[in-house]
Amino acid sequence: PQGPLLISILDILSPDFVKILYPGSKYTGGKYFFNRNKDSNYTNIRNISKNEIYSKNNQITRIPQSLEDALMFFYLTVIIGVNKGEHPTTHNRTMMIHPSQLTEVHKIYLRWVKMIRNRWLDELAENDSDIDKNRLIDKFHFIYTEELNSSDYILTKNEIKNKISLVIKSTPIILANSTEKNILDWRENYSRILVGGMILDRGFTVEGLNVTYMPRSIGVGNADTIQQRCRFFGYKKDYIDLCRIFLPRLSTRAYIEYVNHEE
Repeated sequence: PQGPLLISILDILSPDFVKILYPGSKYTGGKYFFNRNKDSNYTNIRNISKNEIYSKNNQITRIPQSLEDALMFFYLTVIIGVNKGEHPTTHNRTMMIHPSQLTEVHKIYLRWVKMIRNRWLDELAENDSDIDKNRLIDKFHFIYTEELNSSDYILTKNEIKNKISLVIKSTPIILANSTEKNILDWRENYSRILVGGMILDRGFTVEGLNVTYMPRSIGVGNADTIQQRCRFFGYKKDYIDLCRIFLPRLSTRAYIEYVNHEE
């Protein structure tokens, strides 16, 4: 909406009309996720508390609980997709972790995600009587019952126990930033976890993105900048119940205000 103000009305490029382009019926954008008047009360948004945001002034050393919850939710959606017979030639499940524009911070989150994955795989490899294994499966089942328990996505605790290890092992964790030359072949894997910064900010389509973990501040809050970070907008109506966006409260408020302004 700010576009026409950027060009002098005396310039030959200045428009003399406005044509509103509307997306298709399956598009989910700012209005869907952040409309203040929406009855569903931001059902796809989850909060990242202030003390779980890594920054220069808050160099946290413990893995954020919200990151573990986001990973659990994502792996469960992968099981659901596999159960539905989805295949990488036609579908993808992707989680995006976008903590900062700084590559050093990306490495921290990449290490954390790999630590979580390795710990979970070690616990799941124990025998069925192991306390840690059962506690972990109970946590996965709790996330399922809280977030995904519907007639469309039926998962038993036993099914989670039997499939979760394979799903974790078959989901690559990929660093996607300016220091890496990773070429993503979306048909190679059904599921993946991307950790990165600016490359995930602008002009980059993340196929099958359904979980976004973005514990970064809005900075100076330029409207176009915070909008460009919204890789989670797109044609997602067919799997919108499997989509979650983890944001700090200030970022959520900024998007709500932007959508209000846009409307």
